[in-house]
Amino acid sequence: MRKVTILALVVLLAGLTLAVVDQPEPDDGEVAITDIEQQFDHSFNVTEDQYNETETGLINYEVQNGTVTFEGVLQTPTPPPCNTLQEEVNETDDSYRFEIDVQASDDEGQICPQVITYQKYNATFDAEEPYSLEIVHEDEVVESIEVGETGEDLDETEDDRNSNRTVFDSIREWFSNLF
Repeated sequence: MRKVTILALVVLLAGLTLAVVDQPEPDDGEVAITDIEQQFDHSFNVTEDQYNETETGLINYEVQNGTVTFEGVLQTPTPPPCNTLQEEVNETDDSYRFEIDVQASDDEGQICPQVITYQKYNATFDAEEPYSLEIVHEDEVVESIEVGETGEDLDETEDDRNSNRTVFDSIREWFSNLF
């Protein structure tokens, strides 16, 4: 009976694999949607264009319910609108890189005084736990934060763990219990 069940499961999984892999290629003029839906949420806001403090870097951060809230300061060679802060978030597996860079204005006719200025920002980031977040200022990692590794965020009941399981996890567990 176990052999028949295992054989049926293998045939089913092979059929599902072929159904996903054997998709037609788009013709000329058609677009294939291959991008995965964004798995994180973030916000970024410059709070002070001409901050009076000269300390740069990450001022502080806080992790609450899986959401990282942080603020920092970057030095710019000229005040806004000649130079502004821009953010970009890149994802790799369960790791994220929140990059904040100084962006120079493209307007060549704009007169920009050469005055060192400090801009303060605040930002938030949220993704499915656990994850790690690197906060980067001008290509330099200023902080690496692990979310969901320790603490209250991982204190969940058996019912919580079961409700977050995927179909694949259930099949894998069932299959491992056969042996």
